[in-house]
Amino acid sequence: MEKITNYQDYTSENLEVEYPNGQKKQIKSYLLRIYLTTFNECDAYMDIPKTQEFPTFVKVYFKKVDTWWIVIQSPQDAPIRGMFRGEYSENNPPAWVFYLRKIR
Repeated sequence: MEKITNYQDYTSENLEVEYPNGQKKQIKSYLLRIYLTTFNECDAYMDIPKTQEFPTFVKVYFKKVDTWWIVIQSPQDAPIRGMFRGEYSENNPPAWVFYLRKIR
């Protein structure tokens, strides 16, 4: 029996982020989960490697689906086996998780 979900997962994708000053930068995600209908007031969740300082970007663009989102909550620490980390192993490095709302 096929599993029915209300979301689409994209792993290891290149995304564009925009900072409050308008500067744009390319990043790579671990996971971008796009919901077909709003879930917990979000249209998407994203996690990225927790490699440097606290991320301050305010918008995210994913070319593959031609969509922009705004970051609606400060990034949170994503646990190794958190609900948005998929079926990843214990070897996953730390990550930030973002809550996103589609710009309409």
